[in-house]
Amino acid sequence: MKAINTLFIAAAATMLFSANVDAQNIKRSLTDIHASYNYFNLTIGDDENNNLEMHGAGAGFTESVSLSRVTPVYFDLGADFQYVFHQKKTNAVELTTSTKRYYSMYSVKVPVGLSYRYAEDDFGFSLFGGGVGMYHIGGEIKESKYDGTVLYKEDPFKRTTDAAWNRYQFGVQGGVRIYFGGFLISAAYEYYPTELATGLKQSQVVLGVGFSF
Repeated sequence: MKAINTLFIAAAATMLFSANVDAQNIKRSLTDIHASYNYFNLTIGDDENNNLEMHGAGAGFTESVSLSRVTPVYFDLGADFQYVFHQKKTNAVELTTSTKRYYSMYSVKVPVGLSYRYAEDDFGFSLFGGGVGMYHIGGEIKESKYDGTVLYKEDPFKRTTDAAWNRYQFGVQGGVRIYFGGFLISAAYEYYPTELATGLKQSQVVLGVGFSF
C-alpha cells in the first residue's frame, strides 16, 4: 500500500511539473502581421470549368489568445483588406475591333476560429480553422477599346437595373502558419457557400508572409 501511495504521489508530481513546464512555453497571446498574395476563383453556375480567375494582394493581422495554460490552443480573431482583379482581352483578329474587359473588387474580411501551435526554440507551426466573414466595399466591371475608350463601366454592388452583387458573404477557412523566429509564412484555403450573386460562388487561396510577436 505504501508503494502504491508513493507511485501515485510521484505520478502526480510528474504531471504537475510537466504542466508547469508547458505553461512556461505557452504564450498568453500572439500577434501576427502579414501581407499576402490572393488567388480568387469565381465559379459561374455548377460547372467548375466555367470560372473567372482573379489575382491580387492583401494585408492584415491576426490576434491569438491562449485558451489553456497547459495546451497550446488559441482563439484567433483577425482582419484583412484585399484587392483582386482580372483583365480579359477578346480574340479579335484586328486591333481596331479588339476590346478588353476588366474586373476588380476590394474587400474586408474577418476570420474567427481556433488554432493549435507547436513551438520549439526558433521554429514552430500552427494549424488553424474556423469561419470567415467578408464585406465587399466595392468593385468595377469595365469594358474598353484598345485605345482606352470606355464602352461600359459599373460597380456591380450598386446595380439598380439588375440584381446587385451581395456585399456580405460567409464561409469557412483552414490553413497552416510556419514560424521561423519572428518571421512567418502561411497558406490558407477559403470557401464561401453563400453566393456573390445568383449562380456565382467563390473560393480563394491565400499565401502570406509576415512577422509574429
